Amino acid sequence: MKVTLIGNESELSKHLSFWESIPAVQVEQSIVVNEDNLDSLPSFSYQSELIDVCASTEWKPFILKRLGRKIPIIVESPIASSIRETKHLLNFIKEEQMMIRIVNPLMTSPEWMNLNQRFTTHQLGNSGVNRISSKSEVVPGDDRFLEQELHVIDWIYRTFGDFNTIFAKKVDSRYMTVHIRHKDNSFTHLELARGFGKEELNIELAGSKGMLTHKSNETNPISIAKIDMSKRKVNPIGTSLIQRQLEDVHHILTKDHHSFNNITEVTETIDFIEAIESSFNQAIPVTKGGA
Repeated sequence: MKVTLIGNESELSKHLSFWESIPAVQVEQSIVVNEDNLDSLPSFSYQSELIDVCASTEWKPFILKRLGRKIPIIVESPIASSIRETKHLLNFIKEEQMMIRIVNPLMTSPEWMNLNQRFTTHQLGNSGVNRISSKSEVVPGDDRFLEQELHVIDWIYRTFGDFNTIFAKKVDSRYMTVHIRHKDNSFTHLELARGFGKEELNIELAGSKGMLTHKSNETNPISIAKIDMSKRKVNPIGTSLIQRQLEDVHHILTKDHHSFNNITEVTETIDFIEAIESSFNQAIPVTKGGA
């Protein structure tokens, strides 16, 4: 398989290391983006069978619109700096019938992938109340979500499913809460704390058969407590996050080509995020379908 890489020099080198480690892959081109002059983006080889875009978020729309629809593309989420711009870009991708896979790094993170699998395979029984907190050093401008927050919300949607009702409240510009009632009548309570120090993600999943907790700053990050009073800790280990992401893409492209394009899933997640934004802005609950 022939691969072309386009992106920032620092990120590109990480992706290049992975692709060069696979004997069946030939790196056709490695294009470093000059972010001071994006119009100078050079032409790329149409002989490639995959384009790996690893550029800064603000430059992804420009690059993706230049690539066209002839070759499968992989890019990490988010693909634009705002939800509005993301929707415009998704519409462009659909109109151009581009073949693209947008990757959420949390879905290939060992810990969060493990949490997702344990929940979706009902190892905790019927879902009850789930609590997630996201803490970050940065306070975003223009009421935008941080990239980590977008990844967490996407993970919530893919793990717990769509919502019936969302009520989001801004305590102030640095602290927000989101209460989600899902289609299966389970609940998720999400806290977003900005400007509170080192980045941290904590989660507590509660089901009819037990509870599972994850704290990103602990050595053994996953703790399981079952109804039968048994307790144990799990520390998923493995390869680097980027390698996991790209291995997954390589597997899908070579073994399950028809599932490569995930635009429908991403669009549904954006609708989920828009409902949270709407509740924030109106300070009222938002119900699915507006009922």
